[in-house]
Amino acid sequence: MKLDLRFSNRPLEDLWCQAVTALVFQEADITDESILGLNTKMGGFLSHLKESGFWTGERGERLLVAPQDMIPSDKVLFYGLGRRSGYKISIVEQGVQELGKAFRDMRVNEFGIAIPIVETPHKDYPSLLEIAIQYLVKPFYEHHNHDLNFILKIIVFIERDFIERLYLVVDRLRLYFSALMEVSIIVDRKTNDTQVVNDG
Repeated sequence: MKLDLRFSNRPLEDLWCQAVTALVFQEADITDESILGLNTKMGGFLSHLKESGFWTGERGERLLVAPQDMIPSDKVLFYGLGRRSGYKISIVEQGVQELGKAFRDMRVNEFGIAIPIVETPHKDYPSLLEIAIQYLVKPFYEHHNHDLNFILKIIVFIERDFIERLYLVVDRLRLYFSALMEVSIIVDRKTNDTQVVNDG
């Protein structure tokens, strides 16, 4: 198994991949940067679902939709995180592992995801990000660890003001995954019309 892990400030709605996943809180407002653009590009689809009560964002609630050419990805998977006030690392661990299993079972091996910061001090966010990615990859590793031709590509959306501080996370993740599989980790940031790529 090979892991191609990318950190990018390219929004989910602009990613060309098999699927993107939006982690959504139970509150009705759609304000998180990683979700706002996706909701807008899909014509307010998520807002409509929440206002109608069809989608609540309750912890563990999942909804798979086809974006119908409104965004480049083939699928969008919404995953509920519950209330913002209850947001903590254990919820993320469980949630991303469930998402990993869902994508593995759907044979999706190229996807974009955003791990919300939300009321977590930036000094704690690197640990949250590191743990979340390990748990996200785990279901694929359990199933494909002996398949040298299997490539898992994950693009992690990172808000622009945080992406410059990723390098310790990259180093720790490279050390962790290199003991298990072949791994490539890239920090890809786009500033206005200029794209800067750093392989860590």
